[in-house]
Amino acid sequence: MTTLTWHGNFSAYAQAKLRILKQTDIALLNADDPAVVQETVFVVRTEKSSIPWVHLLQGSWGVVEDLLVDRAFVKDPLEAEVIAELKDIYPKVAHGVSNALAAAGLARSIGVSNDVISKAIQSFARVATELRSF
Repeated sequence: MTTLTWHGNFSAYAQAKLRILKQTDIALLNADDPAVVQETVFVVRTEKSSIPWVHLLQGSWGVVEDLLVDRAFVKDPLEAEVIAELKDIYPKVAHGVSNALAAAGLARSIGVSNDVISKAIQSFARVATELRSF
């Protein structure tokens, strides 16, 4: 059974997710997805984070040039920290970058350092590449 089958349609699925979102202190949202932005604009409080692709706003994290950058979980909200480089992400496609950003945001939200996250992203890319050779 798929998620949409369970909920009946995409709108019901989205509404179920929004009910959960309203009960959280932090949410990892993909601000590059117009449907996510449209559905959550009235729900998301300022402390919730998003993954922007075009520019990196204070309180968010995302891609700047060839870097994954954190402005959501840094000590000084006017500063930014590099999480990893795009070259370290596997697979090297948009959903691979989105997955890496979501994982990094989740890890940062529970206090994992950017250095540890960077090493994990690099390790994942190496393991995935090795597995493809079998």
